[in-house]
Amino acid sequence: MRKFTQAMLVLLAFLGSTIGAVAQDIYPVAVDANATITHSTRSFTGITLQPERGVKQTINVKDGKYVYNDMTSTANGTFTAKVGQTVAARFLANYTNWMHSFIFIDKGNDGQFNVTSLQDANDDLFEFGRFGNVNGKQPLINSIPTFSLPTTAGTYRMRYLVYWSSTSGDALPTTPIPAGNTGMMRDGGVVVDVNLQVLAIDVNFVDSEGNALEGGSYETAPVCGQAFTFSVPNKSGYAASVSVKCGANFSESQTSETISWYTSTTLSGATTSQTNATFYNWEQFTPTDNGNGTYTVPADKMKGDLQITVTYTKDVMALIKAGKQVFRLKNREYAETYPYLMADHVDATTSTGKVNTGTDILYHAALDANNACQLWRLKPGTTNETYYLCSQGLQAGTINVDENVVVKMLKSGEPYKLWSQEISGTTYYGFSRSTSGNKTDKYFLHAIAYGRTHQDGNYPASQKGDYVTRWDFGTTTNASHWTFEAVDEIDITIGTSGYASVNYDFPVKFPAGVKVYKKAQEAATYIQLEEIPAGSDGCVSLPTGNAAFVADTEGANITLEILLDEPEAIDGGTGVNGTYLATTFNETSAANVYGIAKVDGVVAFYKMRANTTIKQNKGYIESTTSNAPRMELTFGEGPTTGIESMLEDNSRRESIDTSVLYDLNGRRVLYPSRGIYVTASGQRIFLK
Repeated sequence: MRKFTQAMLVLLAFLGSTIGAVAQDIYPVAVDANATITHSTRSFTGITLQPERGVKQTINVKDGKYVYNDMTSTANGTFTAKVGQTVAARFLANYTNWMHSFIFIDKGNDGQFNVTSLQDANDDLFEFGRFGNVNGKQPLINSIPTFSLPTTAGTYRMRYLVYWSSTSGDALPTTPIPAGNTGMMRDGGVVVDVNLQVLAIDVNFVDSEGNALEGGSYETAPVCGQAFTFSVPNKSGYAASVSVKCGANFSESQTSETISWYTSTTLSGATTSQTNATFYNWEQFTPTDNGNGTYTVPADKMKGDLQITVTYTKDVMALIKAGKQVFRLKNREYAETYPYLMADHVDATTSTGKVNTGTDILYHAALDANNACQLWRLKPGTTNETYYLCSQGLQAGTINVDENVVVKMLKSGEPYKLWSQEISGTTYYGFSRSTSGNKTDKYFLHAIAYGRTHQDGNYPASQKGDYVTRWDFGTTTNASHWTFEAVDEIDITIGTSGYASVNYDFPVKFPAGVKVYKKAQEAATYIQLEEIPAGSDGCVSLPTGNAAFVADTEGANITLEILLDEPEAIDGGTGVNGTYLATTFNETSAANVYGIAKVDGVVAFYKMRANTTIKQNKGYIESTTSNAPRMELTFGEGPTTGIESMLEDNSRRESIDTSVLYDLNGRRVLYPSRGIYVTASGQRIFLK
C-alpha cells in the first residue's frame, strides 16, 4: 500500500477541497476567489504556451493581483495545440526564483486534477519545476521542462500553479506541494485555469506552386511524436519529389526561440546544468521514401501541422511509352548533317536508278523546329513492350520486308520493339522487329546516307535528305541509334490576312487572350466563324485533329503548348478540315475547298485553285453549299453579302447596333474610325 507523506496530503487538500467564496465540486481550489497577492515585491501578469512547432500564445490575467484566476469563460482563455505536441509552459512575472511551478491537465475530463505521485505518468500532473532549494539552489518558476500533450483531440481543463513548496530542501522531489506551505497570498503564489484545445493535425498536399492537390492519402491519423506514413497524388508519367513543412504559419519566415530549464536525472537531486531546446514555428525536411509509393515522416519530426509539397518532374521515357510525350528522334550517325527523323510526303521517283515504292516515307533531315513532320509519338502495341511509331496521323510501316523497301508511313503500320543502349554515358534507343525481344535481332530502324548503295543496288533514296530503311547490322552500328528529345511547344506565324490555321495530331493550348475560331455556319455567299470559348485558365485548347483558325496581328509569332493529355472535346467539333501532310488538290477535289486569304486588301474565304498544295498542319473549309470564287467571312448572327449600311452620321446608328464592331480580320475594334466593319449581328457597315 502506498504511504502518503504530509506534503502529499497538503497537495490533495489543495486540489480537492473548497474554501471561502469558491465552494465547488468541479476543479476546486483551496483559496478564496477574491484573495489577492500580498507579497510586496512580486507581481504576476499571465502565462504562455509555446508549441515546439508553432507560435507562442499568451493569456493575460486580470489586474495581475488575484491568487486564483479562472480564465476558462473569457474570450482570451484558451490555448490551442496539436495532439501529442511537445510544448513549453511559462509564467509572466517580475521575478524568477524562490517559487516552484506545476502544470496540470485533466486528461480524463472528470472535473478533478488527479495526482498520486510525481513518478506516475498517468496522473494529471504533467510537469513541474525540478530545480530548487536543494543543496542551497534557489527554485526557479520558469524552469519547467517541456512536455507532451494528450494524444486524443478534445478540450481539456489546464491549470498553471506557482507555489512555495519547500523549506526542508528535499520535499520537492517527492510531491508537487510539499510540507511547509507558508501561504499562497503572502508568498505571491498564483493559480490560473484555462481551456486547452487539443486539435487534430492538419495535413495539406500542395504542388510546387502552392496549389492544393487532390488524391493524397493516409490510413492512420497523424499524432505528434509518432511516425506518419502517407501517399502523394500519382501523376502518370511524372516522378515525384516530396518535401514536408511541419509546424504552423508556413507562409511566414522561419523564426526560433531557445527554451531552457534545469532538471535532474532523478527526483532526489538537482543539477546546475541547463537543458536547452530550440523551438521553431516550422521546419522543412525530406521525408523517408519507402520505395513503394509511400513516404514516412519519422517520429522525431512529427511536431505539428503538415504541408506536404509534391514537385512533379517529367519521367520523359515513361510519358513517351505511354504515348503522351511528343518528341523528336535524333540519329547518332548523322547528328551533324541530317539528324532528325521525319515523316513527309516525298516524291523520290526522279532519283536516277532508284524508284520509290511509295510516297509517304521516312527520311532524316536538318532541324525544322516548327515542322510537325519531325514530331513523333509512340502508341503502345497490343503485345507488351511493343510500340507503333506515329507522326502526322500515320504509323511507320514494316522494317522486315525485302531490302529495297524504305520504311513507309501508313495508316496502319507495324509495331516495333524499343530497346536502349548506353554508350559513353549517353542513352540511345533503337527499334527492332516486334517479333523478337532480343536487340541482337538484325532488323533495325536504320538511317542511310543519301546515294548509298547496297550490293543489290536497289535502295531508293529521297531528294530531301537521307533516307531510312531496315538494316541487318547489330546494335553497335551508329546509324541504328536514336535519341529522344522531348518537345513541349510549337510556333505558328500569323499571315498577311491576319489569320493562321492549324491542325495537329497532338493536343495544343494557345496563350491566354489569343482568339481561336471554328466554323459556325455557311451559306451560298458567306462562311460564319465563331470564337471557341477559353477554358477556366483563360486559354483555348484544341484536342488532337481539331483544325481551327487563329486571329492576330500580321506577322505575329505565337507559341503553342503541346499538351500531354487530351482536353475536353469542343462542342460540336470545329467544322474545319485539316491537313497533316502537304496535300495537293486537283481540279475536282479543289472545287469546293476554301481558305482564308487577303486579296486586293479584302480578307475573305477564297476558293482553292486546281493543283494547289496546302501545306502540312493547315486548316481549310470544304463547303457543302457553294463553289463561288469567294465567300464572305462573317461573325455573329446572319450573313453579310456586302456593305449593307453606310453610317454618315450618328442618327443612322439608331437602327443598327454598333456597340460591338470587328474589323475584316475578325478582331474586336474598341475605337472605330473611317472604314468597313462587321457588327456583332454579322452586318458589314461603312463608317465615314
